Amino acid sequence: MKAPIHVSPAPVINSVTWADGKTPILLAGVPGTIRIYGQNFGATAGNLGFCPAGASPCVFPVALCDGPPSGSGCGTWSFNTWQDNFIDAQVTLPPDAGTDLNWDVFVISDAWISGDLLSH
Repeated sequence: MKAPIHVSPAPVINSVTWADGKTPILLAGVPGTIRIYGQNFGATAGNLGFCPAGASPCVFPVALCDGPPSGSGCGTWSFNTWQDNFIDAQVTLPPDAGTDLNWDVFVISDAWISGDLLSH
């Protein structure tokens, strides 16, 4: 008999701000610390994903890589704090990310498995 698998609810982002509560504006190649508030992020650090705002489908840009560690020309991020309802992350978009893009942020939790993945 297989052991049951606990599937947590999907992560939900309520807001993304600077430390002072204002809407963050990340510039290409310039580090910034963002705070992500929400729920179901999990107790252990997962990852972040970034896509140009409104991209459909959202395919994480190759230029941003898949998170740390990353190489030349990639964006980087590291976590100062990761809690189930709060993430404090240092983020640097790649130098060639452009200045006219808005970005959607995605929390990728290690505690969540989609129903589709679970069924395979």
